[in-house]
Amino acid sequence: MPTKASDRDIATLRLWQQKAYSDLGGVNPDQSVTLAGYNLFSELVGNLSLAACFHLYVKRSLPSPQVERLLSAIVTATVYPDIRIWPNRAVAFCASAGTGNAAGIASGMLGMEGLMFGGNCVAESFRFLSDIKENEAKGVAVELQIERLAAGERKIPGFGRPLVSGDERLKPILRVAEECGLSNGVWLALGRKIEALLELKLGIKFNVAALIACLLGDIGYSYTEVQTFGTFFPMISFLGVFHEHSRPDAKPVFPLAISDIEYIGEKAS
Repeated sequence: MPTKASDRDIATLRLWQQKAYSDLGGVNPDQSVTLAGYNLFSELVGNLSLAACFHLYVKRSLPSPQVERLLSAIVTATVYPDIRIWPNRAVAFCASAGTGNAAGIASGMLGMEGLMFGGNCVAESFRFLSDIKENEAKGVAVELQIERLAAGERKIPGFGRPLVSGDERLKPILRVAEECGLSNGVWLALGRKIEALLELKLGIKFNVAALIACLLGDIGYSYTEVQTFGTFFPMISFLGVFHEHSRPDAKPVFPLAISDIEYIGEKAS
């Protein structure tokens, strides 16, 4: 039977209790919640899109209507339901196997750690562009940097795309950026310059990761903020994919027969 904590127990707890600090927000139980200086309930609820809420969390300030619209456009244009995509496939497999939501979504998150698909591609493209920008500021011409890259075997994040030469996501995102007056920044200009050089040297062009990296750079995002955004937007498709493939009437995901697997190792004696 539970007993009421004694004064001595409470004093001991307070002796060992630690203090935490946050400039993001705090809670006043049963009264209010503060988020980046705003009252969550009286000022923000019903007034923010999901993209704007994300921006407020990472930047500690509300986005302009133009930035909010651009972020929403990026999210909408990149949440693919395609279960051939590596992290989406992992989510679908987990749902098909009967795991819980958390395990399924976590499997997709783990699949984004690579550079084939997902937010990590955006972050690494941002890092690549940052290095080019920093070296240019030190006097190393962009042309010379690209010449050196083209001579090596290094994969260049944000440029080129497996299987297909174009990227259908570029036009709709750029259209919104232009309509919002956010398509003339220094990051995007640098990205376009690099694209022209890489197309000439290696025949590769922008993919959506480089475009997002440039647009986020031009609205003032840092590397860690870009990395956080890249974690945020694919999760929406994960939720949809998991829900679809966890329904009772869902078909198995990519079933294999024994004959579909060819053993090519050493034969048993």
